[in-house]
Amino acid sequence: MMRNKKAISMGGILAIVTLIVSVGIGLWIISPALTALTGPAGRVSVTVSDAGRVGANLVRLTILNDGEVRVKIQQITITDTGVSGSAAPGVTISPGASGQVDVSFTTDLPTSALTLKVTIKTDKGEFTAQVNLAAST
Repeated sequence: MMRNKKAISMGGILAIVTLIVSVGIGLWIISPALTALTGPAGRVSVTVSDAGRVGANLVRLTILNDGEVRVKIQQITITDTGVSGSAAPGVTISPGASGQVDVSFTTDLPTSALTLKVTIKTDKGEFTAQVNLAAST
């Protein structure tokens, strides 16, 4: 009879250890998927640090990622009185880095200085900035 009780207790311990190992392996497999769903934690911030004329209807923006996570620029829209432009660059910018994006306008830009309203849509949200575009010489 003693032998039977010992066998049951060993089987119980083995079952508990197997359960713990199975749950651990399951969490290890699922955790990358959960991280991908929730996304990395951290502050997200995107600004426009510079704008320059490249042609009569093209503006080059320097976009700065001053947040803590990588962002992918999905769409940029620029508006001002009488002018508008857009681009869908798909550029990915790491934290602390910057990237340049060319935005084309539907019509030629005026030669005077402009204050442009820039709307940047990213995979982490939408950001709005204003940037001054110098007069063309």
